[in-house]
Amino acid sequence: MAHLRLICAQLLCSCLLLAALIMLGFIIIVSAINDTDRLVLLAFKAEITRDPFGSLNSWNDSVDFCQWYGVICSRRHHRVTILDLHSQGLSGPISSHIGNPSFLRLLLLQNNSFSLEIPPQIGRLCRLQFLHLSNNSLTGEIPRDISSCMNLLYLRLHYNQLVGGIPVELGSLSNLQEINFIMNQLTGGIPSSIGNLSSLGGIIPQSLGQLTKLQMLELGLNGLSGTIPPSIFNLSSLIGFDIILNQIHGNLPKDIGFTLPNLQFFSIVHNHFTGSIPSSISNSTNLRVLQLSSNELSGKVPSLANLYKLEVFPIYHNYLGSGRSDANDLSFICSLTNAANLRNLLAHENILGGTLLVCIGNLSATFTILSLYVNLISGIPKEITKLVNLQRLLLSYNFLSGSIPSNLGNISKLLALALASNNLSSIIPSSLQNWLNQLSLAENNLKGPIPSYVVRYQSLSYLDFSSNYLTSPIIFIMAGNLLYLNFSRNHLNGVLPMKIGNLKHFDTLDVSGNILDGEIPNSLSNCDELRILRMRDNLFHGSIPQPLSSLKSIEELDLSNNSFFGEIPKFLEAFQFLEELNLSYNHLEGSLPTQGVFRNVSATFVARNEKLCGGMPEFELPKCVSQNSKNKGGVHKLKLIATILFGLLGITLVVTFLYLCWLKMKRNKPISSSSDDSMLNLSYGAILKATDGFSSTNLIGVGSFGSVYKGLLQENGIAIVVKVLNLTRHGALKSFKAECEALKRTRHRNLLKVLTACSSIDYKGGEFKALVYEFMVNGSLDEWLHPNLAPNDADGHSKKLSLLQRINIFIDNIIVIVVKVLNFTWHGALKSLKAECEALKSIKHRNLLKVLMACLGIDYKGDEFKALLCEFMVNGSLDEWVHPNLAPNDAEGHSKKLSLLQRINISLDVASALDYLHYQCESPIIHWDLKPSCFFLFCEFKFLFLTFLMPQFVQTTKYANGSQVSREGDVYSYGVLLLEMFTRLSPTSDMFGNNLNLHNYITDPVLLHEVESHSSSQDSLHERSGIFQECSETVYRIGLACHVEEPRRRMSIDKVATQLHSMRKKLFAASLFG
Repeated sequence: MAHLRLICAQLLCSCLLLAALIMLGFIIIVSAINDTDRLVLLAFKAEITRDPFGSLNSWNDSVDFCQWYGVICSRRHHRVTILDLHSQGLSGPISSHIGNPSFLRLLLLQNNSFSLEIPPQIGRLCRLQFLHLSNNSLTGEIPRDISSCMNLLYLRLHYNQLVGGIPVELGSLSNLQEINFIMNQLTGGIPSSIGNLSSLGGIIPQSLGQLTKLQMLELGLNGLSGTIPPSIFNLSSLIGFDIILNQIHGNLPKDIGFTLPNLQFFSIVHNHFTGSIPSSISNSTNLRVLQLSSNELSGKVPSLANLYKLEVFPIYHNYLGSGRSDANDLSFICSLTNAANLRNLLAHENILGGTLLVCIGNLSATFTILSLYVNLISGIPKEITKLVNLQRLLLSYNFLSGSIPSNLGNISKLLALALASNNLSSIIPSSLQNWLNQLSLAENNLKGPIPSYVVRYQSLSYLDFSSNYLTSPIIFIMAGNLLYLNFSRNHLNGVLPMKIGNLKHFDTLDVSGNILDGEIPNSLSNCDELRILRMRDNLFHGSIPQPLSSLKSIEELDLSNNSFFGEIPKFLEAFQFLEELNLSYNHLEGSLPTQGVFRNVSATFVARNEKLCGGMPEFELPKCVSQNSKNKGGVHKLKLIATILFGLLGITLVVTFLYLCWLKMKRNKPISSSSDDSMLNLSYGAILKATDGFSSTNLIGVGSFGSVYKGLLQENGIAIVVKVLNLTRHGALKSFKAECEALKRTRHRNLLKVLTACSSIDYKGGEFKALVYEFMVNGSLDEWLHPNLAPNDADGHSKKLSLLQRINIFIDNIIVIVVKVLNFTWHGALKSLKAECEALKSIKHRNLLKVLMACLGIDYKGDEFKALLCEFMVNGSLDEWVHPNLAPNDAEGHSKKLSLLQRINISLDVASALDYLHYQCESPIIHWDLKPSCFFLFCEFKFLFLTFLMPQFVQTTKYANGSQVSREGDVYSYGVLLLEMFTRLSPTSDMFGNNLNLHNYITDPVLLHEVESHSSSQDSLHERSGIFQECSETVYRIGLACHVEEPRRRMSIDKVATQLHSMRKKLFAASLFG
């Protein structure tokens, strides 16, 4: 065992010794390399014969060589990278050791008196970028070894005494940007390999004009500048002329076609030529390629009738044309019909105007590409279909109007069709059933559904229908090679199809600016090549699905302005290519991640997610409260509460006992008729007198199970509304009892107050039941929503709400009663009244009209009389304010009119009341009869009071169409109400017919424009600003989402309230600070 330990110790010592030797050897090698640079510099100094300024006096061992004059070393390797001794008067040869400092990048020895030859060892300097030896006395030939300096950018050997020719090997220096050999004694020609130096710049020398037998002049892909020497245009032997991608300017000679008659190839692409295209160019009859694109040429394109051999004619990206859409700038196309082999015409990005002439159909059978986008073209002739081999038709960004020509479908070989950014209208024709690869119809006025035949485009890779008025759900595109899909800024509805995940090669998907809803389909995770995903400005909801973590290539993700909720998933931090993330205006919550894209505040947007916390400090979000902090805080609070609780327990018990005694006494105390909060005791006779015998002049409205009258109590002068039950209707009595029962439990500032209920016998001996409410003198909201249908007020003014009045609707109330009288002739009326009374016992909400009492009795004819009495709002019903032209003006002579903010407030209060009835009562209560005349406004225009004139219940009643009563039914009616309030169009207006309805007016862009024009004419200039327009569009989307036919797809009322609340905050801020 001891022997084994000895062996291990020896091995350990050997390893340590070996490591030390290796480290020592490395240090010695590094020192030796660094010492090599020092020795090279000393050898260079040793051959200097004259140093008049003592520049090399510091070159000794007293200081480190990196501190010597003219020497610069790298910080990392301590190696010489720059040797700069220019203009020091040094004499002598350049040492051959100069090729040893392998890190040398700049050798600057110009303006000295160095002599003899340039040492070929310079070719060892593989990192050398700048060799400047000009203005010396160097002799001999240019070393061929310089061609080994592959990183060389500048070679300046001018003003020396060099002889011989220019080495052919210099043509391999592909990075070389400048050569200067002037003022030497070089002989021979310029090697052809110099043409490989694509990085060279400068001007074209005049001497090239002396090459009278020159046939090919190719100077393209350089940095040449200046003008072309006129002598070059006299080289009649030229066949090819190519100066593509330079910086050359000037005009083309007017006689170019006469001086260069043999031209076959002429290209000046991507320079700065100005002036017009010379008409003489048509005399160069051998031209096959004429490339004039990407310059600054202007004027009319001349006739090219003599260019019979022309094959390629790109003139794009100039200023050719007159700049007028009614001009005749395209006549030159007719001259191209003589070119039997013409393959394309690329004239996009000019200012060519006019209509394409019918002669375009006579272009050659080999013609495949017509590119005229970004011009001023206004028409397409039907003769274009004669181009049977046409593959690409690009006419975007022009002035095309009318419908898309249906005969384009006859071009059987068409692969790409681009008609974006024109004024095209109507629907997408069904004739475009080609094997298209690219289809762009964006930014037009197209409407109708997405054509179903699009799903058959198996070869489709690019599809753009954005910025139109398309209205159908998104259909599944079967094209497995689809890379780009853009349906943004339309009126598309429905959900994203699950099969969208089959498009595995997706690069871009943009469906923003529609009314799409539902959740993000998990199948989208199959599109793992997706780079751009935009879904903003829709009604999407749900959480961000975990399967999207497979989108590793995503670069831009925009989910803003939707209803996504839950926490932001952590996998977004791991998207290394994600450059922009927009999650703003949602309902996301929890801690904001801090890694990946979330570290870049300028690339991440999370505004208006009220429950987010944490994140980078620049987001200015509140700090997240950890669970430990909550627990500790809870313990401290518990101790404090316990301490206080025991001290106040005795007092609390005493106060509770006294309160219970007082409550018992209060219950036993007789009801005083003088108390404002006590129930009135009204007989059938009193109600009959108050309503003037239930005269038609006092009739306010008719509901499902009764009628509502206004009246005035003669005993105390209180204005009332009487809801009289029609006991002949089946279910009316049960509805009345249910309503009375519900009124026992309802307390809300936005409910019309019930004064009393009357259950009696009328004068005919019939049963009478009614509810008595406070009366609102301004009538119902229906009169204000539809003013054209309502009479003017007592002063002769039409009903119209000012901005302040509409903002303050639902704020305050005046107690006037409304009487809801049951109509017993209606089947179910009594059952409905009982159900309504039962419900009113338990419901309490600020947006429900307060029921004062119920009346059960007999009228003067002996018939049964049942009614409910509620508070009445003096400003009348919402109907009078939404339609002020149909309603009387108010007491002050002002017409009734609702501002946008007031309508938002009303909509939000109605949604709040529905949410309460649907989800917060003991059993769900369905209103069933939502309409503007059911809503009453308080006299100060601060609050809306909602009265359920005929509320229905899930378990007892069905809709008129026979379907079971449900929450979704109320949501549907709410959608109609919302659209009616914001368009000021009544859904029962005579203007609707022939399959037209209020929904069509919102989804049809032409009709919607008429609605908005009508609406905006009644709004203030302030209300027509951008933020108000944005809010109106959002309301339309919400209304349509509530108004869809399929109940399960309607937006829930709580989500409606959430979105309206967010919009009201934004709108109120704009009103204050805009």
